[in-house]
Amino acid sequence: MIRSVFSFKGTLDRKGFALACGGAFLAMIVSGVALFLLIAGPLAFAAMEGFLAKPLASALVQLAESVAVLAVGLPYAWVVYALSARRARAIGLAPWLLLASWPLVSVLDHYLLRQMISARFVWPLAGFTPIGGVWHAATLAILFMAPTRGAPTALASAPRPRPPSTYAGPPRATFGQRS
Repeated sequence: MIRSVFSFKGTLDRKGFALACGGAFLAMIVSGVALFLLIAGPLAFAAMEGFLAKPLASALVQLAESVAVLAVGLPYAWVVYALSARRARAIGLAPWLLLASWPLVSVLDHYLLRQMISARFVWPLAGFTPIGGVWHAATLAILFMAPTRGAPTALASAPRPRPPSTYAGPPRATFGQRS
C-alpha cells in the first residue's frame, strides 16, 4: 500500500485519487505536528527551565521548524507528484507536462508576476497572484473532476430500455397481407 502511494507507475481513478490525497494530507499534518513537538518540545522546556539562553532556544526552535518542514514536506511533495502523475495518465494527459508546469508556474508567479501584480488569489492559494492561482486551481480541478479515459460514462453504462411487454416483433414489410 505504501509503495503504491510513492509510485509513479500506473493510473488512478477519481475516488482513489481523492482518498489518497486526503490520506496523504492528514498524514502530513499529523507527522509534522508530532515531529515538531518531539524536536521543539524539549527545546522549549529547556529554555523555560533556564538550561538554554532565550536567543539560542529561539534559534533552535526555528531550526526544528525547518527540519520538520523538510522531513515532512519533501515526502509529501513526492507523494502528491506521484499521485498527480498517475491521475494525469488516467485522464489522458502527459504526466511530465503537468509535473513540469507546477514548479514552472510557481517560480514565474513568485519571482516575476508578484513584482507586477499586487493582488493575491483566494485561500488556500493566497500565496499566488490571480494568474498563478487560477492555473493551480484549474489543474487541481481537472485532476479531481475529469473522467478516467476509457471508463464507461453515465450514458454508456445506462441500461437499454426494454421493449413493452406487448411487443409483437418488427413491423411487417407489406400492410394487410397475412403470412
